[in-house]
Amino acid sequence: MSSSSSDAVAAGRGFLVIAGSKAYFILSAATISLGLPRLFGDPARFGEYRVVNGFATLLNMVVVTAGMQATARVLALGPGAVKASATAGALLALAIGVAIATLGPTIAGSLLNDPSLASPVALTAAVVSAYALYGVVVGVFNGARRFVGQALLDITFSTLKLVLVVGAVAAGFGLTGAILGFAGSVVLAMLVGVIALSRSPLRETADGEPVRITTVLVVMAPFLGTQLLTNLLIQLDGIAVKSLLADPLSAASAADLSGLAAALGIPDPGLAEPKRVIDWVSGVFGGAKNIALLPYQATFALTLVVFPLVTEASRGGDPDRSRAAARGSLRFTALLGGVVVAAAIGPAEPILGFLFGPGYMQAGAGLRFLLVSGVLLSLLSVLVVVLNASGREGLGLLVTATAVLSSGLTVTLALSAPTESGTGLFLRLGLASCVSIFVGTLVGALALRRALGPVVPWSSLLRVAVALAASWVVGALVPGQGLVAVGLGVLSGTATYGLVLIGTRELGPADLGVIRRIVARRSSSKVKSSSKVKSSSKVKS
Repeated sequence: MSSSSSDAVAAGRGFLVIAGSKAYFILSAATISLGLPRLFGDPARFGEYRVVNGFATLLNMVVVTAGMQATARVLALGPGAVKASATAGALLALAIGVAIATLGPTIAGSLLNDPSLASPVALTAAVVSAYALYGVVVGVFNGARRFVGQALLDITFSTLKLVLVVGAVAAGFGLTGAILGFAGSVVLAMLVGVIALSRSPLRETADGEPVRITTVLVVMAPFLGTQLLTNLLIQLDGIAVKSLLADPLSAASAADLSGLAAALGIPDPGLAEPKRVIDWVSGVFGGAKNIALLPYQATFALTLVVFPLVTEASRGGDPDRSRAAARGSLRFTALLGGVVVAAAIGPAEPILGFLFGPGYMQAGAGLRFLLVSGVLLSLLSVLVVVLNASGREGLGLLVTATAVLSSGLTVTLALSAPTESGTGLFLRLGLASCVSIFVGTLVGALALRRALGPVVPWSSLLRVAVALAASWVVGALVPGQGLVAVGLGVLSGTATYGLVLIGTRELGPADLGVIRRIVARRSSSKVKSSSKVKSSSKVKS
């Protein structure tokens, strides 16, 4: 079997293991996303949570992903890598925790235009600091290719987060309880990972110079920059809603403000104040964004597997393996992310109403474009990860910065004249997200071509786009609301997507062959493991 074929199978096996945990993560996250709007009972209260959680998530994903990727990379450099990574993570946790706790009032008042959120923002310091340490633990599992252990750790964290966050809100502790529950879940999961590693220590390489803390920090720096921009791209529109709507709504006339509140479905619109309208918009848009990020969450596991494969191929001086891994990852990302979009893009309004309540249906038109931006975000993420893994961190940073700048411009335009746009505000926000991430993805594709040559599977991406357009049309034809309409819309959209891909020969026997080899390898591993256990039992007897 060729090296590229072996990498495809290895990536597939690693993806299946981690994807299993990510599937559980998505289900638990969906439960949180579904439960919290109803537990908070009011889109405005959920909007407050969504904004504060968005700020925390922005930094969480930066420190955990940068720590994980840096740790995974330095493990092969020399002895002492784990200790150096842990110390670097601790320094990062201390620095960022003190900064957030100290600047909480300033962040709430100046960035979010809501001083009442000062205490909840300061509390997020505990979450982000814990995440910085958790990233190192995950990085050890990932760099050592202990994908099963990494998957079990992800499942542990997801379970703890579901129980503690939802439990705290259900018990009446509100926004503060949700944040503390979030922090507690990270700390407990990190301790589980440390205990697991202590029972099965990693054999570090004895070759090379000892890894120093400064080495880890130098490796981590570009990842921090790239991840900050990547997650700013994800959270920018939600934060901008809270930040940029304050001035125009405060200056709006009572008639304009009550008209917007009535269009949004806010009870007693004549009594609505600017803060309540802003929080309501944040909550409704946040609910739609939670659904739109499902394609990204569904494919994120693939980046965790592809990164070490491309890193290893680049160090071995094998650009063909790097190109094969990148091409296969981009195609698989588009195909899998497209399944999620095809299911939801037609019956967008019924899905929002069924999951979150009638007040969220206003965002249906915007959700369709947000779903497309979710697939584009998945592709952009893979492009940047491949650039980073192949040693082109500067290009990865430039690509992400381009997307963030584009997002800032388009979101600012979308939020201009909010009282005139009414419920069209959600459509404009969806279009802004779609356009900005498309620009970033296109720039990323060109950058990857410069770094590795022709890699992007353009013909596959075009077929996926055609299949999604067909799913949109067919799914939107299903009439009505409620569970039946949602079910029929999802089934018709998904079936149309699959039929178009098969009809255009995007899916064929070769794909089934790769799946069969992955399953065969997994079955063979189970048989060997079972044989070892039986042999061991005989020896003991």
